[in-house]
Amino acid sequence: MPSYPAYKQLLGSRDEPTQPTQTFIAGDGGARVYVPVKKLKFQLRHLLTSAELATLIAFYETNKTAAVDLTWKKDATVYSVYFTERPQGDVNTSNPRLRDVTVNLAQV
Repeated sequence: MPSYPAYKQLLGSRDEPTQPTQTFIAGDGGARVYVPVKKLKFQLRHLLTSAELATLIAFYETNKTAAVDLTWKKDATVYSVYFTERPQGDVNTSNPRLRDVTVNLAQV
């Protein structure tokens, strides 16, 4: 499986669960809590050069329908993920030679 490029994940990068815990009422009147398998969605933030962004877009185009391995900075765990949309890059206001890049991924 291809690995997501090892660009620095900035502080604004985050993960969040995709499914909340659900409570059901059983036939005997007692509550039962159903906890689905925890899956995460990731929003990665990078500060990249134009060339690095082009490389990331090429990686996306090659792997947009495939699972890729992501090493998450928070816990150094490798997650199998897929792209949920094309990476977006905007000119950095402090340094116009760099791009503020946002990448959205979801756990397989």
